[in-house]
Amino acid sequence: TRGIRYGHWFALGTGITNSTTVFSEAVPFEIINIVSEPFWVGLSEFREYLDIPDTDHTKDSFYRQILQAAIELIEAYTRRTFGVRDFSETIELTGIDRIKLKHFPIIAVTAMTATSLITPRSATSQTEIISSTATITFNYRLDSDNGVLKLTDSNGFDSPYNDVLLAVEYQAGFLAIPEPIRMATFMLASKLTNMATSEGIDSVSLADLNFALQKDLISGTIADMIAPYRVIF
Repeated sequence: TRGIRYGHWFALGTGITNSTTVFSEAVPFEIINIVSEPFWVGLSEFREYLDIPDTDHTKDSFYRQILQAAIELIEAYTRRTFGVRDFSETIELTGIDRIKLKHFPIIAVTAMTATSLITPRSATSQTEIISSTATITFNYRLDSDNGVLKLTDSNGFDSPYNDVLLAVEYQAGFLAIPEPIRMATFMLASKLTNMATSEGIDSVSLADLNFALQKDLISGTIADMIAPYRVIF
């Protein structure tokens, strides 16, 4: 069914070690039909929120555009993404024992390479440096909720690193979208629908929403609901 949110599921990895089957911890996740609905909330949920009859699908394309615009506005306002995505960062370590990654919560660190920092260098030489054989031992503890790598020595004690170039690849986002974010998205999308209708707009994109930002849509209850998730620099 197009746009349906199938609900909560749990992934459980299995493997065989020395002829013994072993199991990973269960990981919760949600399923949305991303082939036709590439959002972290579904069109069917938004239609239900607007109380649109199941027999009326004449404006589904318009509602989908509204929903996508609301999602992008929520993410822009909070300065973060909520769907799970892949990210990569290259960071210079100069006498620090903490690294704050740009996106969080972190689902998994998928790759990490630490090399000696070579100077002078340019942006075009980073790949060559990172893939060189001048790798160094690198230890850390992960605060996944806050996106922080706490740098340690081999014994697990806090330890600063100096003159190190670190390449990190990771997955970040919410496996289950927080309910306040979902409801704030529907509320904002509903406001955009009413506004677009009154303005006579038949299609919506972020480029069309200058009027929306000027009218301060993200305020009041919506702002209060998403405030705890806003990244403050």
